[in-house]
Amino acid sequence: AENGIKKGWNSSENKWYAHSSAEGGDPTISYGIKLSSGFLQSNEMKLMNLNDLQNGSIGISESVAENEIITKANNALIDIKKLINNRFGVSYFDNIEEKYKYAMVDIYLNHGSGSFRKDKWKPFIEGAVNNDLNKMLANSNRGNTQRTNLFIDYLKS
Repeated sequence: AENGIKKGWNSSENKWYAHSSAEGGDPTISYGIKLSSGFLQSNEMKLMNLNDLQNGSIGISESVAENEIITKANNALIDIKKLINNRFGVSYFDNIEEKYKYAMVDIYLNHGSGSFRKDKWKPFIEGAVNNDLNKMLANSNRGNTQRTNLFIDYLKS
């Protein structure tokens, strides 16, 4: 659902270029990758010149974009596992449904690791740990109606 219109995609070059972020702040590239110092996680993206990415002097291929997103998702999953195991006990994360793990990754990536740890998402996390869909649904406001509705549909699927 992130950048479904493919803003910044140059089909003649098969590359993504920076574009303004819907949330404001630093530019983004491809499917919502924030071009900020410390936000890039894959080795390929870390080796690129951030200023050149931000000002559109260079672009990235679809495979580089996908690798960055996969790296971010895997790192988020590791961090979420640590958070849950520290908060609830060592075996709790492993017993959470895969769909709920990826829902937490989506929240983590869209709202940031700091926001994910705050009280706003605590009931959602508790719902995931306890396999309580109703609690998760009641605490699924993503800040915009379309994103919230897509998220709820995913949880119910």
